[in-house]
Amino acid sequence: RGPLKTREELQSQLAYILDSKKEHGYSPAVGKLFDLALSYVEYVEGVARSGRRASWVMGLWDAPLMYALDIIPISLTELGRLGSSDAMTVAEDYFQLPKETCSMVAAVLGEWYLRRDRTVKDLVVFNGVCEPLNMAYELIAKEGYRVHRIETANRPIDSDPVRLRQQITFLAEE
Repeated sequence: RGPLKTREELQSQLAYILDSKKEHGYSPAVGKLFDLALSYVEYVEGVARSGRRASWVMGLWDAPLMYALDIIPISLTELGRLGSSDAMTVAEDYFQLPKETCSMVAAVLGEWYLRRDRTVKDLVVFNGVCEPLNMAYELIAKEGYRVHRIETANRPIDSDPVRLRQQITFLAEE
């Protein structure tokens, strides 16, 4: 084993995973986990094309519910990992995202656009995430994706009781 590679040498998450797999070559089990991580999205896209139901989801904590409904979940953050410079360019140029937009949001949106003819078109998402990601859901819906939103409200545990009552009143009126 040689010295660990620097961030400058590993220019993408894919390069990092491939290098990590090589570094952990002594463990066939770790290699299999890396292979699964690298092939999961394409696997589910293929299974969905053959007729199985699948959906992009914000997190995998809801995987048991999805599987119970016979829906294969795909974590949308995987698109952030897979995101290429092409995805970032698409997000900035086609969708007119400002360069200051979170790179994960831009990568996800760009990858959905680049995969639009071969990927799963359903998304099950929570509105309680960041606003740039909520806007990405609006933009990708215009490209033929079906966005199923779960309405949520974020509230800090130690929120001010007066402010909490104001929020509840506002949301009830909405």
